[in-house]
Amino acid sequence: MVTTAAPRGDLTRAIRSVLGPVGLTGGVSAGLLTDEGIVTDGALVLCVSNGEGATSGVAATAGHRLADAAQAAARLVLAGWPFRGRYPRGIALSFTARASGAPATGFLTPWRELMGPKMRTVCGTMLADVFGAASAPPLASVGCLEAPYLMGLGLASGGAADDADVMIHGSIDATRTALKWLEGHPARLVVALESAARYCALGNAAEREWAAIREHVREHDGQGGGKCVGWLCGEVAAYGRGVHPIDVPGALVVAALGVASRGIWTASETRRQERQLRRERVAGKRAHGPIRDLTNAPMRSMARWERSLRRSVLSHFWNRSSRVLAYSSSLSFPLTSEKGIGRAASRPSSLIR
Repeated sequence: MVTTAAPRGDLTRAIRSVLGPVGLTGGVSAGLLTDEGIVTDGALVLCVSNGEGATSGVAATAGHRLADAAQAAARLVLAGWPFRGRYPRGIALSFTARASGAPATGFLTPWRELMGPKMRTVCGTMLADVFGAASAPPLASVGCLEAPYLMGLGLASGGAADDADVMIHGSIDATRTALKWLEGHPARLVVALESAARYCALGNAAEREWAAIREHVREHDGQGGGKCVGWLCGEVAAYGRGVHPIDVPGALVVAALGVASRGIWTASETRRQERQLRRERVAGKRAHGPIRDLTNAPMRSMARWERSLRRSVLSHFWNRSSRVLAYSSSLSFPLTSEKGIGRAASRPSSLIR
C-alpha cells in the first residue's frame, strides 16, 4: 500500500476488512506512477497471492539504527519460511522511513548479509512514515515473495546538470535491462521507483519519461502486457541481477517480474502432468487394447534379477549342506573302545567343518 498522504485511521484494519488476514507493507509517497500518468492524490494497492508454490512474508521493524531494523526484518521473514533453501530466491519491496538513513548502505547491505544474493530487493526511502504492524514506529517495512520467477532489475542515475533527453534515454535503458532477464517472456508486473531529485530535475519532461517507460513495456509484452506502476521516493537503491547496492544521485530502479522459471515445476503443474499421462494411458487402452506399461520396466527387471539371484544362492548353500549331512550320516565307525568312540565322534564333525 502506497499513499500520497498519511492515513487518518487504522490502515491495517481497513485493508483486512476487505482482503482478510493479510500482511501489510508500504509507506507515504509524493506521487504515484500509474497508467494515467503521475497521480499526486490517491492510493496504490498491490496484492500478491501465494500461487504456484510461492510463499510471501512481510515484516515491519524498529530500532536505534536502520541497519538493526533491516537485520531484524530479515530474521522475521526467514523465521516464517521453515522449508526455504539456504538462500531464498525471489523479490522484495522494502520501504524505509524518512531521515532513517541511506537505503543502500543503511538497509540493503545488512539485509543482504542474512537474506543472501538471490533475494532481489528494491528499497526506497519514503517521504513520511512506513506502514506495518510494529510495537514502535517502524523504521523499515518489507514485503517478500519467494518463488522461482524470472525477474530483472535496471538502474539509471542522473542529476540536475544532466539533459532531460539523456535522462529519459537512461530510463529506457534501465527498463530494457530489466526486461532482458525475462528471456522473452511477458512481464506480469513492472515496478518503477524514482527519486524525488530525479523527478524535480526532469521538470515538465517527467511525464514524457514515464510514458516512454510504459511504451517500452508494451512493445516488449504486446498490447496485453502486464501492469506497470511505480512511486516517488526520497532515495532509491537495489541489488541483484547485476545491480549493486550503492547510493547514486537521481536514481531510478525498474523491477520486472515474469513467469516461473523454465525447468522448475510447481506442485500444481506436476499434478496436471500426472493427470494428463493417466488420460493418455486410458485412451491408448481403449483404442488399441491392453498395452504394457513400460514406465517402471527397468525397476521390475532389477527386482526379478534380485529374486532369482537370491533363490540361486540359497539353493546352492542348501544343496551343499545337504550333501555334507548325507555323507556324514552314511559313515559307520567301530565303537569298541573309548578311543574308538572318540575317533568316531570326531570324524563327522571334522568333515562337516
